[in-house]
Amino acid sequence: MAHRRSALEYSRAVRRGPALLAAALVLALPASATAGGEPTMPLSQVHRGMVCTLRSVLQGTAISTFGATVLDIVDGQKAGEDTRILVRYSGDAIAGTGVGEGFSGSPMSCPDARGVPRVVGALSEGIGEYGNDVGLVTPIGQMLGQRVRPPAGVHRRPALLARARPLEAMTFTGLAAPVRRALTDAAARAGRPVLAARGGPAAPRFAPQPLVPGAAVAVGYADGDFTAGAVGTVTYRNGRDLWAFGHPLDGAGRRALFLQDAYVYGIIGNPIGAPGLTTYKLAAPGHDLGILSADGPNAVAGTVGGTPAFTAFTVRVRDADTGRVLTAASRVADETDVGSPLGDSLLDLVAAGGTASLVDRAYRGEPASQTGRMCATITIRELSRPVGFCNRYVGTGGAASGGSPLVSGALSGDLTSVLSLVGGVDFAALHVTRVHVDVTIARGRHEAFIRSVRAPRVVRRGRRVRVTLHLQRYRGAAETRRVRVRIPRHAKPGRRRLVLAGPADDSGGDLGAIFQILLGGGAIPTGGGGPASKPKLVHAIRAVGRYDGVSALIGHSRTRQRVLRDPAERISGVASTIIRIR
Repeated sequence: MAHRRSALEYSRAVRRGPALLAAALVLALPASATAGGEPTMPLSQVHRGMVCTLRSVLQGTAISTFGATVLDIVDGQKAGEDTRILVRYSGDAIAGTGVGEGFSGSPMSCPDARGVPRVVGALSEGIGEYGNDVGLVTPIGQMLGQRVRPPAGVHRRPALLARARPLEAMTFTGLAAPVRRALTDAAARAGRPVLAARGGPAAPRFAPQPLVPGAAVAVGYADGDFTAGAVGTVTYRNGRDLWAFGHPLDGAGRRALFLQDAYVYGIIGNPIGAPGLTTYKLAAPGHDLGILSADGPNAVAGTVGGTPAFTAFTVRVRDADTGRVLTAASRVADETDVGSPLGDSLLDLVAAGGTASLVDRAYRGEPASQTGRMCATITIRELSRPVGFCNRYVGTGGAASGGSPLVSGALSGDLTSVLSLVGGVDFAALHVTRVHVDVTIARGRHEAFIRSVRAPRVVRRGRRVRVTLHLQRYRGAAETRRVRVRIPRHAKPGRRRLVLAGPADDSGGDLGAIFQILLGGGAIPTGGGGPASKPKLVHAIRAVGRYDGVSALIGHSRTRQRVLRDPAERISGVASTIIRIR
């Protein structure tokens, strides 16, 4: 799985070198296009002391305004390529909070010599100023792909720009509260700016909003019951084309993501301005309105209308104790056809978080002992039929990371392992069209442990012998099971050890650790390199499914016989006895 870098890291990378400057070509606007949008002001006409106005959504979907005064125009390491307008914000709308994450892209208009408001750029970055009332604006010329020539008297202040922080964080909605806690804690450890809102089915219902300058806009990696994306503000609109943010999303060039409106719950104020301790908009994506197609060093751009390619993710959880069934569905943007600019999608993260959330809601609490079974089916366009696996999980010991049910970490780990296998292949560009997860959960640890085994002292080759297992149910009664074990014809005569063993305890899982790996750009361990062909991929996916019954092993043979599997309880542990083979 490719390393996922934050918008801040990409922004700094742009300032260190020209690697991403080619992406600006994707954002280029024809010379005549500005005639169809709002009038703009070139950077050469912007000067200190100008009193300007910014537009942004502060609550709900209504666009509000607040003031700004130009303090200076500054350059970073590369004059003319990372020029920013330094401004101080003011007004009752942001009193006590200042600006923060989610404000990026808010268009700033200043009056020209005739008093006509003209768009000069977009609020894009904070600098850690106490009160969050000083920040940076990306010039509109850079956002529209025009070559910018800084005016005389510009100040080179690379140190100030080096500490600039894009006012944007990845936002997830629809996740259960314990899963949200696990995700945000993991993101903090991974150094990623992540916000988790309740959202999803409980989000306020609102009509689709026009994506005009100042409107809240979301760039979605996933939509539906579980969403993932970044919320900012529309800066400029020309016909169906629009520009937003004033900084990169991932700085990945060509993209194919959901372009959406958004609902802002409100501004969460924190005057400190430090990472993780700053003002931000608590917001949730809304309706799919277009396609985000470009992700350059100074803006993101897209087109209203259409929908990007996507993977359909569905999950169904049945409570075996009550018969209650919960279902959820999301669509995850599939960027395979634009070269998978990040190396992979957020399908693994959405699938893990979504499945864990529905399991949490099905349990309606945090039972200390749990049993679950998951079957996952993955449909890949390039394979003739779907492929998948099933596993059973049991566990005790209280809730796992973040207070989510214990089995969530285990099943999420298996699910992300499989999706990492698919995303890690390099023999072909594979399109995952659908992922369906079916989970059955129950309270209590449905498990028995092997205490001893009894078999005939003398056995003959090629015969089946009756073997007795003495079991102890978890916090329950003892029981006896009888199975038949085949003595191989090629077995060597003499004394041999007969071993009967159940599955190892593989149900432990830390949901927070899984999230941290995914957010940090790692991959869930899959036991080796990526599969080198379609048949090997199918085999690797099926191999994630573990046999959870009792197997028999005779002597030094490596061949295991499957002799007992109980669908009602897992039989774990190991015991052995000595037999004489004739």
